[in-house]
Amino acid sequence: MLPRVREELLKQRDRVKLRSEFVFPNRAWKTLNVNWVTKALWPRLVERAAVSYRPLMQTRHTYATLMLQKGAPIDWLQKQMGHRNLTMLIRHYWRWINPGELSQETLARLGAIKSSSNQPHPDPTRDNEDVSREA
Repeated sequence: MLPRVREELLKQRDRVKLRSEFVFPNRAWKTLNVNWVTKALWPRLVERAAVSYRPLMQTRHTYATLMLQKGAPIDWLQKQMGHRNLTMLIRHYWRWINPGELSQETLARLGAIKSSSNQPHPDPTRDNEDVSREA
C-alpha cells in the first residue's frame, strides 16, 4: 500500500472511531450500497471536481496506468490489482510497460505467459512502439 494511502485510511479510521467495521460506512455505520455509490455519489463527486465524467471503474485503470508510467514493479502492481498472475495485467496494460525496465526474470515470465496462452500477447522483448495497441 502506498504510504499516503495508508496515512489517509488511518485518518478515516479515526474519524469512524471504531463505530463500524467498515472504513467508509453509511450513516447507519453499515456497508455502503454499491449502486448508490456508483449511480448517485460518484457522479456528484465528478461534477464537484469539475472534471469530465468517467465511470468509477475507470479509476482502477487510471491507477494501473499511472503506476506503470512511474515505473512501478509489475509484480507489485499485479498484487495491488488483485490479479492471480501477470496475464491480465499484461493483456490490458502492456502499452504502458517499458520492457527496458524489466528484469530478465520478469521478461522470461512474460515470455512463458505468451507461449502458454492462445490469446495474442505482445512480445515482451520488443519496444512499446512496435507493439499492437489492441488492449
